[in-house]
Amino acid sequence: MEHIRKSIVQAQVLCTEHDPLVPSRTIEENEYSGTCFRVDNALFPFGDKVLFLTNFHVCDNADDRLVHLRTAGMGKNALTGYVEAVVPQLDCAVISLTDTHEKWFLDDPQEWIDRIAIAPLRTTRITTKTQKVSTIGFPQGLEEQLSSGWLAGRGSDDMDMLQLNISINSGNSGGPLFDKSGKVIGICTATLNETEAIAFAVPIYSVLNYFEKFYEQPYGRFPQWGLDLMPMTDAFADQFGITRVGAVVRDVEDGCCRDLISKGDVLHSITSGSQTWELDRFGLIHDNTRGSKITMNNTEFLMRLTPGDIHLDITRKKTAKTITVTPTPIDYKVTENYKEWNPVNTYRLGPITMQTLSKTLITSESMHPHHVVRLVEILKQTKCMKELVIITHVEPRSYVNNLEVDVEFNIVHRIGRRKVKDMDHCISLLKEVEKRWESGEQKRICIGTNNGDIWLTLGLLGMKRKRNMAS
Repeated sequence: MEHIRKSIVQAQVLCTEHDPLVPSRTIEENEYSGTCFRVDNALFPFGDKVLFLTNFHVCDNADDRLVHLRTAGMGKNALTGYVEAVVPQLDCAVISLTDTHEKWFLDDPQEWIDRIAIAPLRTTRITTKTQKVSTIGFPQGLEEQLSSGWLAGRGSDDMDMLQLNISINSGNSGGPLFDKSGKVIGICTATLNETEAIAFAVPIYSVLNYFEKFYEQPYGRFPQWGLDLMPMTDAFADQFGITRVGAVVRDVEDGCCRDLISKGDVLHSITSGSQTWELDRFGLIHDNTRGSKITMNNTEFLMRLTPGDIHLDITRKKTAKTITVTPTPIDYKVTENYKEWNPVNTYRLGPITMQTLSKTLITSESMHPHHVVRLVEILKQTKCMKELVIITHVEPRSYVNNLEVDVEFNIVHRIGRRKVKDMDHCISLLKEVEKRWESGEQKRICIGTNNGDIWLTLGLLGMKRKRNMAS
């Protein structure tokens, strides 16, 4: 336990908050804190740097991806860390120490760095068997507080979290969850509101396997099958002569299986290495480690697979086939936005703010439920595979607002006669319009939206003409 105590540091994060409707507008600056723990750099693809693990939500919007790290004995001094990589699906982040430390006021930081121990990690999967677990962190500003409890179970059949009967608080986020042998089995990540001593942790097994097998870029996207399954009924099996148990493919997304699997195929089993998992008629797999059934999209199950050595047994039109495929990220166009990792693409035309539609925007408190319902219906139709440009704000005392034109939260389809392909294309079209306005070639603009065409006079939008540098 003392070895774990020596491995943890407090993470202090400065975050500049922006208005979700007007991303260029700063709302406030906030400081957050969480817990990190040092890990063996040989287990991660970042060279010989000093590395720490924590939650993604601890540092998701850290300004310039910088985090200040301190132990209880450092007082007001702090080391400077840089967020090397994040994996939102696993709510984890890897932080490395930088060469310079702006909040360090003692002689040599290396002496203090050497005092931070490397936490031992359990690299194998753990069962759901009840066992005593503990965590050490910095909850509510307290120093190195120990909390103990029990591993109570696992999460849903999709998101495989360690379910804990333990009391933790917000400052514990990112701290190590360790067993009685002193090995880290998870990263403390969440607690249920209005409950007592119910919390969750991300399995360290999944984190290690992700960085070993699937990591490609700092903003770590998670592999997906892109398959939607439905139960195989007795009538379906009789109609198509299916004698083996399995589930029917209802739909295939634009991912790794697009050109390999078709609607109506029956998926029977998944094989990787020496292990084979059979699907039941509902598309569920028996997980012998947790003693229950899970979906093929279960996060920890995906991390058990070996890229390049994954085979699906299917039946297509009464013919048995084996498909070799590796789950990969799907290029959804409507995703979460984070200012340091997946920033929103935005543009202002006078008093009008346009930006790409994102899940972050839809779930923000700034959106009226009426607009949310309408936009969600559109996303269902496009399956989030089309980038949509949306008008999110009009300045209150502007020419457009005075006309009482209903433009906010409309999707932009056209600029003039030209169809908008995506946000970058929309920006290029608007810049062309502005150039023609500055040269006197164009006086009006027509913005085509899902709520009709909007005609506006360019000279009344309050845009500033660029000075002629030659004069």
